[in-house]
Amino acid sequence: MQKINTMLPAISNPPQVMLFETPSSFNIMLFVNNFIKDMLCEKHTQHATHCDDCVHCNLLNTHAHPDVFNLSLEKNLYDMKNINIDLTRRLIDFLSLKPNFTKYKIIIIEDMEQLNINSANSLLKTLEEPPMYALFFLITHNAQSILPTILSRAQKFTINPNTSFPRNRESIFLTTNVCNIPQLDEQILIDILIKPSVENVFTAIDILHQKNVSLLLVLEYIMSWLVVLNSYIATSSLLNYPHYQKYTTQIKSLTQKINKTNIFYLFDEIALLLKFSTHNLNYKIQLENVLFKYQQLYLTS
Repeated sequence: MQKINTMLPAISNPPQVMLFETPSSFNIMLFVNNFIKDMLCEKHTQHATHCDDCVHCNLLNTHAHPDVFNLSLEKNLYDMKNINIDLTRRLIDFLSLKPNFTKYKIIIIEDMEQLNINSANSLLKTLEEPPMYALFFLITHNAQSILPTILSRAQKFTINPNTSFPRNRESIFLTTNVCNIPQLDEQILIDILIKPSVENVFTAIDILHQKNVSLLLVLEYIMSWLVVLNSYIATSSLLNYPHYQKYTTQIKSLTQKINKTNIFYLFDEIALLLKFSTHNLNYKIQLENVLFKYQQLYLTS
């Protein structure tokens, strides 16, 4: 995996589900709070940051904004050790009502590691089909501790502790993970992912097998592609994936036909295969299984 610099606009069509991975020493909530202020501030402009004086800014400063729900503050209020199912149900109730004063209902979860299995599964169901006005800020110090199914639904940003944030957050540069496979002739996989026909599947598998491209690398690339498709479905943009912008037309066409629910089931299956990719798996059978299921995403939509 290679870290690619990318820009996250403060107010211009942000991803609906954002996951920030940062060291525990980094004050990520300062950034998140300022990010939200820039989005909601009545006096914010393209060239100026939030005013810290309008109604929205004052409500955010006092943690009293009716369109913002911080799950972790609720946990601390009730002196809970973990984020349990009752708290995630409150989140669902919060989202069931439309925004009061803005176009968003914003959810902040500062410590994703503290979700127990029941609350994580409850959150997952919400992330599968969130209301159009929902915006999630998920924060973690260890992304590997989060369910792969939750990770697959989020746009991930990794913040370096040395990152300096300019006053105008329209220019903030973060990092996101995009699969990079130097050993692989990328065009082989791109052809099958853009045109998932039976003939293309067999041709691609034969070529990849002959070139001794590892199953791990191929699966990582396909998973990366699924994340890109899901991001485009949510945002209609490839701004955060400059590597794939040359395929914008093809990706737009694919996302209009794809089964948007089953894409996550395939992601989960690939995530499971990755755990065993270093074992003695039958290369052709496993790859055929994944690619034919990918093809079926467009047959059952």
